[in-house]
Amino acid sequence: MKHLNHRRAAFTLIELLIVVAIIAILAAIAVPNFLEAQTRSKISRDATDMRSLATALEAYAVDWNRYPPDWWLLGNGTSAQAEAVHSLRSLTILTTPVAYITSLPRDAFAPFMTAYTSALMVLNSQEFTHFFYEGRPAIDGFYIPFASMLAGMFLPFDIQSTQWILSSPGPNRRYDAGSGGIGIPLYDATNGTVSEGNLYRWGP
Repeated sequence: MKHLNHRRAAFTLIELLIVVAIIAILAAIAVPNFLEAQTRSKISRDATDMRSLATALEAYAVDWNRYPPDWWLLGNGTSAQAEAVHSLRSLTILTTPVAYITSLPRDAFAPFMTAYTSALMVLNSQEFTHFFYEGRPAIDGFYIPFASMLAGMFLPFDIQSTQWILSSPGPNRRYDAGSGGIGIPLYDATNGTVSEGNLYRWGP
């Protein structure tokens, strides 16, 4: 009886290595693009959520003729007491008893660095998870004194007419001060998807 010698078709080691190398190259191209698209999506989400919060703040002001208290007012203007006060506590008033907004949106870049070392304030050892809210008391207590002390300080908003500020640290997850610690840099994607600068919305 004749035995036929059948050879099994299989990949050689070289062929497998070539396939693995091609997959690695494709992954190296695709993953950064995916992460960048994910970051851009988070920026858009934060902008939308801040717009919703802005609408809720204005609706609250129409009913109550004032804006919600911020950390400066709740903390009596002292950094020690302010450590326990953040936007979740300040803005909860927008959800109850009247629901100006159904729930407070979480910052897409939370948790972020809370050693707030910019020219605005210092809050120690607390992880914020929601947008940072500041009303007129904080603007009067921090922004105006710093702007008057530091001539030419860059502020993206008019501190005389601005009644509230919402902010996020942006993709680098830390609040940045401007060049030399002076001013407030606005996030700009043209500097890099993950770059210096904070996200802001202010009003009215």
